[in-house]
Amino acid sequence: MGDLVLSNMSSKRLLTLKRKYFPYPLDKGKDLQVHIFCDASPKAFGAGNASNYKQFVSNRVIEIQSNSDPSDWHHCSGRENPADYVSRGENLETIINSQFWMHGPQWLRTTENKWPKNLNCDFSSTDPCESEEHVFTFACELNTASVINLSKFSSLQKLLRVTSWVFRFVHNVRNRFNKRSDELTTEEIWMVPKNFGFNYI
Repeated sequence: MGDLVLSNMSSKRLLTLKRKYFPYPLDKGKDLQVHIFCDASPKAFGAGNASNYKQFVSNRVIEIQSNSDPSDWHHCSGRENPADYVSRGENLETIINSQFWMHGPQWLRTTENKWPKNLNCDFSSTDPCESEEHVFTFACELNTASVINLSKFSSLQKLLRVTSWVFRFVHNVRNRFNKRSDELTTEEIWMVPKNFGFNYI
């Protein structure tokens, strides 16, 4: 069990096949053929048109297609896919004692020309991938409760002074070691409108 790393000499790239069990020693001088089986429809990653997918999936499809040939891809029905044993809920004892689980379908141990003819995917299909696009509209109601009730003040000066004291309190809570305790400064009072985005003329 482990990664099988294949070198694509034309592009000088490595293709890593995750978690493939290969019980036989490999001769480095010999060519290694890779056949890819999927139990999905012919519109699976290797067969589908990359432009039919969103960007992330499209990039993966292009990568798979650039590292494989359409003739490498074969369709394997779900009942002949040993990986489906787990999804069918088979118990562990059945799986461990299953030759099918360990070695795959019987035809896989024969030469390629003896494989069922109907397994090859049809790559000529150019049907677009079925997709749905949904547009959602959300409405929000923003409730902003006023900290200071403006109708309680008879003059702008009083409003600015009270608001300045509120800002002073917030400053003192946030800066325990740098508290202000003296009278309000002119700068503090005139900073109030700026904090709300207003400027005096």
